[in-house]
Amino acid sequence: MSDSKKSIRWGYLPDEILTHIFTFLPIKSIIICTSVSKTWKSLIKNPTFISTHLHHSRNQNQNLFLLLSLSRNDKQVYTLHKEDDDPDFTEYTSFDSPAPALHLHNVVGTFNGLICLSYGLPNRAEEIFLWNPCVRKFLQLPYPDATVDTHGTSHTSFGFGFDPKTNDYKVVRILSIHGGYSDFVKSRLVVEVYSLFASEWRMLSLPPICAKIRIGRATFANGALHWIAFTNDDKQFVLVFDLGDEVFREILLPEFPGQVIWTGLSVYGNSIAGFRITVGIDEKVQINICVMKEYGVASSWTPFFTADFEFVGPTPRPIGFRRNGDAVFVLGKEKLFCLTRPPTLQLHTNENSFPNRAEEIFLWNPCVRKFLQLPYPDVTVDTHGVSCTSFGFGFDPKTNDYKVVRILSIMGSPSDFVKSRPVVEVYSLSTGEWRMLSASASLPPVCAKISHRPLTFANGPLHWIAVTNDKKRFVLVFDLGDEVFRQILLPELPSYTGKMMWTRVSVYGNSIAGFQRRVETGQINIWVMKEYGVASSWTKFSHQCPTLGMPSPCPEFRGAVLRPIGFRRNGDAVFVLGEGKLVCWNPESKEFKDLRMIGDHNPYIDSYIESLVLLDKAANVAVTP
Repeated sequence: MSDSKKSIRWGYLPDEILTHIFTFLPIKSIIICTSVSKTWKSLIKNPTFISTHLHHSRNQNQNLFLLLSLSRNDKQVYTLHKEDDDPDFTEYTSFDSPAPALHLHNVVGTFNGLICLSYGLPNRAEEIFLWNPCVRKFLQLPYPDATVDTHGTSHTSFGFGFDPKTNDYKVVRILSIHGGYSDFVKSRLVVEVYSLFASEWRMLSLPPICAKIRIGRATFANGALHWIAFTNDDKQFVLVFDLGDEVFREILLPEFPGQVIWTGLSVYGNSIAGFRITVGIDEKVQINICVMKEYGVASSWTPFFTADFEFVGPTPRPIGFRRNGDAVFVLGKEKLFCLTRPPTLQLHTNENSFPNRAEEIFLWNPCVRKFLQLPYPDVTVDTHGVSCTSFGFGFDPKTNDYKVVRILSIMGSPSDFVKSRPVVEVYSLSTGEWRMLSASASLPPVCAKISHRPLTFANGPLHWIAVTNDKKRFVLVFDLGDEVFRQILLPELPSYTGKMMWTRVSVYGNSIAGFQRRVETGQINIWVMKEYGVASSWTKFSHQCPTLGMPSPCPEFRGAVLRPIGFRRNGDAVFVLGEGKLVCWNPESKEFKDLRMIGDHNPYIDSYIESLVLLDKAANVAVTP
């Protein structure tokens, strides 16, 4: 009876008091309250209460950081991490993908608890969703008017934000339309805006100041979306789209001497910041950040800081800023790091990230549907700490054995990358176990670090690009039979050629080829070793082809790197452009060809032979070439 009276008293509480109580409750508790009574449910779903609760949440000190990552079973997972005064980005909560069947979600943006997702590859991306994971609401937007069927192939840049003038959420979609690979340079831009209030797409006109837009998501600040864009004469600027007036304008970027590629924008307080990242021939990464002190005033761009760092692995990509002013970057797939002022560096490593963990290794023969997980190696993040890993896999005809080689650069902190001494482990399929090699005995003493890029397996040994202590590059060779290292010198260039950086080696016929990039311009040279193992036989491909240079063959990818993968059997060189577009270059016609394939950001391409090779010790048989 007393419980009933208490329920009645709760039911008669004035709406003002209930609203005040609900405002201070966490989201999960509020959702539970919607099941108590129709009155409470109606009150909580009222737009006025939603606005009041949102205003209260904004004024709280707690700030959360959204990260999209992959779980161990390759499911997309969205995690929220404590951001304020938490140096370790402690996980606060996580959400599974709202549509597990749609695996390739990309985050367009987030505001007021809503997350905008696009599904698909850059040339398609027509399925777009709005999602509030807290209330478990998921909305697929209607298909836009401009699709691959109506306008042909395109590449898409997205933006998502909130218009306070109309109290409306909007999605902006800018497409670079082209008819074929050669039409990239003639591409035209199409702009569409989706209004959540109107539930429809509308097509807009883009001002003639813009020739192309950097692929990626926009930065939302001060009621507007911001992209890095290019004029017809290839000058970069900030393209701004006001969500209220739905008009475009431009903000000039700071000028630097020489060629400058701005790689991204981010919100900084009530304004924006620009990131410029360059990689030197000595593998040092220079990070420049400029902040616009007075939003919209180009003359107020102010250098935030400039710092040089050494990284083993991929070039860092900017994400944004923490509330305390630290700049956040991502390395590889899931490794985060922060830069503070004065510049210091902190790593925040997800346990599933590729460069620092890479302890789960598999062998797979899809033809016979055999799949083998190798035992965990002896050197792990638990035994030796954080590391960056280079792999190799090949066949040893001397012992009729398949082997996996794992080379780790162990570090205690990011500054220790340059001091690290590689650790080498070899897995033998015939024995089913790992063995640790003595790095000091087997690795050339000049070897300081090894490229994380995929190896090249040619003529029996494995090959990587490696760096000496005095920053010179060479080819590190590992013989799978003798299990010893040796080195092959790379061609030396005269000083007038400028800064050239060797980026990778690849199989070329019965020998190897090396790819070389000019730091200042991004142009690429190809060298072939005519006689395998003889350093004096390195021959520049230039008698057949000129250097491959920027600007890139796809103007929409301006600022993206043209990265070599290897060679086709017909001699064409294969490259990956931007986030995975594959192109090849013919040395005779000196022309690029669009392969019309989209791979991963770091695709793997190699010759494949169907076989009946099994993965157990007894059946480990191969035909010696």
